[in-house]
Amino acid sequence: MAAPDSDRLSAPPATASGGATDVAPDAAVTPALARSPSAPWGSRVVGALAGVAMLVWIVGAAAWLGLRHVVWPQLDQWRPAIEQRLGEAIGRPVQIGALVPDFGGIAPGVEVRHLRILGPDGEVALDVPSLRAVLSPRTLLTLQWRFARIDVRGLDIDVVRQPDGRWRIGGIVVDPQGPDDGRALELLLAQRRITLSEARLRYADLSDPDAPQRFALEEVELSLGSVGRRLRASGSADVADPLARQVHVAADLVREPLAKASRPEAWSGEAYAQVLGFAFARVQHVTGWPRATEVDALQGEADARAWLRLRSGRPEVIDVRAQARDVAVAAGQGVLALRAAQAAFALRPLDIESPGHGARSGRPVRVYQIDAERFALVDVAGVALASRGDGHRLRIDSEGRLLAGRVALQPFDAGAVLAMVRGMPLPDPIAGWLGRVSAEGRVDEARFEWADRSAEGLPA
Repeated sequence: MAAPDSDRLSAPPATASGGATDVAPDAAVTPALARSPSAPWGSRVVGALAGVAMLVWIVGAAAWLGLRHVVWPQLDQWRPAIEQRLGEAIGRPVQIGALVPDFGGIAPGVEVRHLRILGPDGEVALDVPSLRAVLSPRTLLTLQWRFARIDVRGLDIDVVRQPDGRWRIGGIVVDPQGPDDGRALELLLAQRRITLSEARLRYADLSDPDAPQRFALEEVELSLGSVGRRLRASGSADVADPLARQVHVAADLVREPLAKASRPEAWSGEAYAQVLGFAFARVQHVTGWPRATEVDALQGEADARAWLRLRSGRPEVIDVRAQARDVAVAAGQGVLALRAAQAAFALRPLDIESPGHGARSGRPVRVYQIDAERFALVDVAGVALASRGDGHRLRIDSEGRLLAGRVALQPFDAGAVLAMVRGMPLPDPIAGWLGRVSAEGRVDEARFEWADRSAEGLPA
């Protein structure tokens, strides 16, 4: 006779080895889900975040599709409102020929055709035939205008320094003495890359109505890149003026952490400039230096390169390499005529405490130290005067007055060089001393050191 069913249900199941397992009496009737442990909290958080990310992606994709296919193609319809807002922002009438939307990549872009700003006389003060801008994704994160690239082609602009000291740039009046919160510069450097090509700039200095100064730059090329705290810039231009033939500039600067870009002391780095064919007479006419009371006539042209090193917004040193041709300098009774000249030197500003008496006593005095690596002069008669070794040094004050000097010369013909040096525009004490000196024969080595003892105790 078979055993009751209750006995079979209560007997433990056999294992593969024939033994019995230790199973609780109610295990056979416990649901499987009740035995599963609950999901850990980390998995639940990850799942929630994944869901939120998916929702954000769906909403963003929908917004992007709406912007690309619905909003952005209608951009030109908003042109009158954009002209009005720009005009109110800069205080001058603005005209835009057309807005051409572009969605060539994942970021929206727009080409602005014939952007014009009118000056006070109603004439066009700034004309941009073509401006193309590509919006940066950072615009959505910051809710401020940020562009990955701005390309300006064919800019034509007038820059005027007015008699009242203010500047008019493209019809916009800028007061350098007025309040400046630095927002304009901050906005400029917030853009990833800005390029300028085929531009033209006309400059007029009307600060002295009796002697206005004017020149123009043609084929201006400029590139400005800003990433994080680093700023890189480069540019070139042809000078449509006897002032010079061509100009090249470059800079690589880094801003201090958390510092505003509008603070000059926040920047450190290097800058480079090259000027080809600048005319001395035109430079003196435009800049007023050297003053006409010190130099009666200045002629000749030169090529120069300079490297400037900045630390916390202040120049540390300027390295200069220059070559000049057909130079003529007339000052007082001296006339210096050179066939060629070249020099390599470093210029350093120094603040030296004067130990002397008088107005400068006990206060730092700004002087400039010139450490020459080499120099050479060749006059029209072929007489050469060149440096020997190193350690050549000059010190001048902020007005260009020679305070002290030390030079060493290569072998030279004493009589010929003395005649050449006597014709130089030198300080009166040196010129007077040279007038009492006579020399002949060949000098194998010469060293000169001097100091202006009237400089109220400034150390040489």
